[in-house]
Amino acid sequence: MKKSNFLSLALALTVCASMSVPTFAVSNIDGPGDLSSEVDLTAAAATFSVSVPTRLPVSVAADGSVTTATNAAIVNNSNGPIQVNAVKVQVKNGWSIAAWGKDFRGTPTGTKEFAMQINDADVAENGSVSLAGFPVIAGGERLALTYDADAAVQSHAVSEEVAEVVITVDWAESETPDTPAEANDTITFTLGSVSYQAASGSTWNDWFMSEYNTSGIPKTAPIYDSDMSLIGLSDVIEPNGTYLPSMPMHSGGSSN
Repeated sequence: MKKSNFLSLALALTVCASMSVPTFAVSNIDGPGDLSSEVDLTAAAATFSVSVPTRLPVSVAADGSVTTATNAAIVNNSNGPIQVNAVKVQVKNGWSIAAWGKDFRGTPTGTKEFAMQINDADVAENGSVSLAGFPVIAGGERLALTYDADAAVQSHAVSEEVAEVVITVDWAESETPDTPAEANDTITFTLGSVSYQAASGSTWNDWFMSEYNTSGIPKTAPIYDSDMSLIGLSDVIEPNGTYLPSMPMHSGGSSN
């Protein structure tokens, strides 16, 4: 990801460097009135730069006490905000993850098993981590990467990599609100001699409970078979807009 962002920036700078000095078109009026100038913005792709520790050390003393680093952090070196999209712990060298809080005192000595927490979230046995403790990181800011661990008792000294924490980050972009269906984003169909409209892509159940259902039947009436509630309207409407008789309505409805 870093490489692709870097290449995008380099390309933008090359293009800008090759441009000649811009010339400006002008508008004139011959008498009193309004003149306007458009504001054109040209922005190069921002540099994406994020740093994380290369190692998260865990030290287990002979008495079972655990010591971890206290200065680990995700550092956003970019000018814009970033977000953490995923955190995954991948085991290595034959180790496995146990549920956080497991009492290892009953675990056979030498078992390659450990438990872990990251930013107050328990690491699941499949390595997944909740993102509740990973808010958006503003440009130039850092997010503390706190962690704790526990492990089964080892009969001899051990010093090896037990896992790798993979953190996926990206720009924190604004969410685009869902665009309401346009008035013309509808289909028209006929039940008997009466024409109705429905939102494109809706199901029978969607239509029945929507404002498009002007049949006068109370919207609490179970007029359709349960297996029809998920049938798309477009699947049972002929090209000319006629309801297909091969998909009969429930006897409680107005099939006309």
